[in-house]
Amino acid sequence: MPRQARLIPPGVVVHIVSRFVNSEFRICDSNARDDYLLRLGTVAERTDWEIIHFAVMSTHIHLVGVSGEQDLEGFMKALHTGAAQWLNRQQNRHGPVFSNRPTTVICGDRTGGYVIAYVSNNPGRAGLVETAQQSTWTSHGLYLDPCSAPAWLNVERGLELAGFSASEKGRRGFDDFVNSLRREPRNDALSERALPSLRRKAREKVGAPVELGVPVVDMSESGLVSAVSLVTRVDVPVRPRGHFSLEDVLMLVAGELSLAPAGLRSRNRRRELCAGRRVAVLVWVRYLNRPSSEIASYLGISTSAASGLLHRRPDACRALQPVAERVVAKLIAS
Repeated sequence: MPRQARLIPPGVVVHIVSRFVNSEFRICDSNARDDYLLRLGTVAERTDWEIIHFAVMSTHIHLVGVSGEQDLEGFMKALHTGAAQWLNRQQNRHGPVFSNRPTTVICGDRTGGYVIAYVSNNPGRAGLVETAQQSTWTSHGLYLDPCSAPAWLNVERGLELAGFSASEKGRRGFDDFVNSLRREPRNDALSERALPSLRRKAREKVGAPVELGVPVVDMSESGLVSAVSLVTRVDVPVRPRGHFSLEDVLMLVAGELSLAPAGLRSRNRRRELCAGRRVAVLVWVRYLNRPSSEIASYLGISTSAASGLLHRRPDACRALQPVAERVVAKLIAS
């Protein structure tokens, strides 16, 4: 089953981490780094996302951006497809280059500057340099030299998020700010290590097993980054992932439509029974993310027939959607 697109609202700061398969060293020299940045600039100029910071490391890549209306998957696919092919050609390799999808974390209003400093200090945490200014693997040096930054890198926006002006004094202050955090350890709230526990806690808070969106981090009173919530668009229905039986679904559908459950599993093709079967398939496949083959077998129809109930009459599915949503709500509440 295809994965859901990540729901990132426009206009927020997003920390994106892409890792190479098996943490292999794939960016091994300045040529590889320069090629990646050239591709990043080309893609950035074609999208409504703003890139405000980066760190191109040997085993992984950090990007900090301000989201636009375009979905993240499209942006990253355009960037990494060509980058992966180039790396494989240069290194005489075959197969996947990037490991899974990038990790994404939305940064709260008070966190943008911290995240930029965190990314700047990545080479220092790896033991490669003492200060961020000594490394050419990040965009930190471009923040300090206003003439060297490419047009697609919005340095002024990054300085603003960190609380500094684009003046010479502001850039020096930014450098001091980044260096003041160079001893900060790796923060799991900004990486994929914390995501399973964050999502579990959010589901417990919601009180229902649902699919959730992208983690959000912000500064706590102690000054550290802490996870505060998960987000999703209000117009996207939640997708329960609990243990629901086919019998429960059929009983609730029959009750909503005043039908006999046995009739839904019969070969009778009366219009109201076909509508009931369509609701059952809609609930099981689209709302509960279960295989269509399961509901097809239970109803005594073929998998292709179940698929046809979903796709051949989209107008009928839309008309029955409120019934399906009531069934899902009752399943969650039971």
